Amino acid sequence: MANTKVKAEQLEAAQTNITSLGTLTSLTVDDITINGSTISDGGDLTLDIGGDINIDADGGDINFKDGGTLFGQISNSSGLYLVSSVSDAPMYLRGNDGGSYVNALTIDFQNGGRVGIGTVSPDNLLHIKTTGSTPSIELEQDAGTSYKALIKLAGNDLEIRGSSGAMEFYNGGNNDGDSATKRMAISSGGVVLVGGVTNTNGGYQLKVGGSDNQGEIAFFSNATAADLLSYDRTNGHYNTLNIHASQTNFTQGTLKGPNGTVSAPTYGFTNDTDCGMFLSSTGYLGLTVAGTKSLEIGGGIIYTATNGKIRSAASAGSLELSGGGGEVGGQILLRGGAGDADIILKTSSGSTSATERMRITTLGNVGIGGEPSVQSTGYNSAMLHLKQAASSNAGAQIRFTNGATGHAGTDGFYISHWSDGSVYQVLQENYSIEFYMDSAAQFSMAKDYFFPRRDNAQDLGLSNKRWDDIYATNNVIQTSDENLKRDITALSDAEKAVALKIKGLMRTFRWKSSYEEKGNDARYHTGVVAQQVEALFKEEGLDVSKYAFWVKGVYYVDSEGKEIVDEYGEYIIPGTDAFKEVTDKKEAYRYSIRYEELLCFIIGAM
Repeated sequence: MANTKVKAEQLEAAQTNITSLGTLTSLTVDDITINGSTISDGGDLTLDIGGDINIDADGGDINFKDGGTLFGQISNSSGLYLVSSVSDAPMYLRGNDGGSYVNALTIDFQNGGRVGIGTVSPDNLLHIKTTGSTPSIELEQDAGTSYKALIKLAGNDLEIRGSSGAMEFYNGGNNDGDSATKRMAISSGGVVLVGGVTNTNGGYQLKVGGSDNQGEIAFFSNATAADLLSYDRTNGHYNTLNIHASQTNFTQGTLKGPNGTVSAPTYGFTNDTDCGMFLSSTGYLGLTVAGTKSLEIGGGIIYTATNGKIRSAASAGSLELSGGGGEVGGQILLRGGAGDADIILKTSSGSTSATERMRITTLGNVGIGGEPSVQSTGYNSAMLHLKQAASSNAGAQIRFTNGATGHAGTDGFYISHWSDGSVYQVLQENYSIEFYMDSAAQFSMAKDYFFPRRDNAQDLGLSNKRWDDIYATNNVIQTSDENLKRDITALSDAEKAVALKIKGLMRTFRWKSSYEEKGNDARYHTGVVAQQVEALFKEEGLDVSKYAFWVKGVYYVDSEGKEIVDEYGEYIIPGTDAFKEVTDKKEAYRYSIRYEELLCFIIGAM
C-alpha cells in the first residue's frame, strides 16, 4: 500500500479506540502510524503487500543487522552504495542453477577488491574461471547487424577472435586513450600492417612502413620460398630478395636473388656513400658505419677504412687467409688468445695439408722454417731464427744480392750456418767483408787482410777489456816515419837519470788472476811496476804522463766498484747512448807500460 504510516497510538477501527493491546487474531487497517522506532517480534515477520513496498529513509542509510550486529548497508552518499560491513568478508552474487545455488560473482574486499566470476577466490583484479567450457570474454555490438569479438583461453593457448572486420592496435594517446594513434592492424584477409601502412594490395603477409605514400618493406611466402621486398616509392615497384628455406640446389638458409646482368644486377645499391651499403662509381661495393666508409670490395681486393681491422669474433679464435681455390695453396694463419697470438705462414703445392714455413711469435720473434727456439742466457729467445729441414745437410742461410742484376749464384753477400756448425759471412763478388757501425764502415776483411777503415783511430781492446795473448809470426810493426814526427830531441840529463834508475826496477812477478786460476803453476813474468816508474819521474821533477810508454787507462764502475752492465749482464761500452743514461758511475784506473818504448828509453841512457 502506498505511503503506509505506522503509529503506536490508540487504534481506531470499526469499533471504538483500543487503549490496551492484547492478542489479535487479525487486524484490518488503512494506515498504521508508529510513534516509537521499533517493531519487535520473536518469530518471522511477513509483509504480504498487494502493491509496492517503499522505504523512505531520510537519514540516507538502510542498515541490516544480525543479533544487533551490523553486517550490511544500503547507503545514499552522492550515489547508491551497497556496503558489506563485516571486516575482510567477501560479497557474493548467488543464484539458483537447476536447484543448486551458484556463486556467479564474488567481490573479495580482503585483496583490494578483486572480482571473481566462476570462482570465490579471485587471484587478480578480474578472475574468470570455468570448470567446463572454455573461459571467454565476449564483446558484441548489435546495431541492426550483430558484430562479435572473443577473448578466450583454449588449453594453454590464448585466442583473440574477431568477426569479419580488421583487428587494430593503438597507443600514444592520453590517459583515457583519446587521440591515440593506430600502430598495427590485422586486416580481414590476414595481412599484418605495421606503422602507417593501410593498403593490403599485392598478396603480402606483412607490410611495414611509415604511411601509404612512403617506402615500405613487405613479406611474402609460399610453399617454396619467402620473399622480402622493399618498396621503391619513386619508381612505384618492389625490389625483391628471395630467402629460400629449402629448395633444390640451395642449402638451407641460402640468400638468393633473381638472375641479373651487368646493367641490371641482382642486387642494386645507391652510390651515396652516406648509406649503410653503397655501390661506388668505380663499381666497388662498400659499407659505411656512422657515416664513415669501413669496407670496400672490388676487383678482387678488399679495402678497409684508415686504420681498419679484420679480426675473428672470438677472443681466442683464429683467422685464416688462403689461396689456391680447391687446392690448399699458401696460408696465413692469425692466431688469437692472450698467450698464443702467433702469425703463421704455410705453403702447399696440392690438396694436402700445408707445411709451416715461417712464424712470428707473441714476443715478436721470427722463425723461418718453423717455430723459433727458446734458448735463454739473459735473453728470452732468438729474435730471428732460421731453421733448415731436419733431413737437409745444407745449413740455414741469409743471402743478399743486387736487385738489378740478381745473380744470386755469383755475387751478393750471404751469412750461412752449415750442418757442421760453421758460420760463413761471404761477399761473393770481390771476397771482401765490411762491418759497419754508426752508419760508417769500421772494419774490413779481405782474403789477405783484416784492417780498420779509419786510420789511426781505433784500438784493439780496452783498459778493462784486454786480449790475453797475441800469437804472430813477426813483431808488431810500428810507424817510425820522420815525415810524421816532430819535436825530435836527444834525452835530457834528467831523463837519462830516471832511465838508469828504471833499469834497476826490473822485477819478476805473477799475475793475481793467473795464480787464482792455476795456483803455483802460474808462471813468472818480467817487467816493471807502472806506479814505481811514476814515482822515479817525480823524483827527477818530470811528469810521467807526458811519456807514451806509461799509460793510465780509464774505465768506469758503479758506487760499489762493480763493472757497469745492463739488465742482461752485458758490459755497457763507454760513449754509447746506454752509457749516457747510467747515473751510478765513477772513474777507475788501470796502469800499463809500452815496453818497446820503455826499453828504447833505457837504452838511450846507457
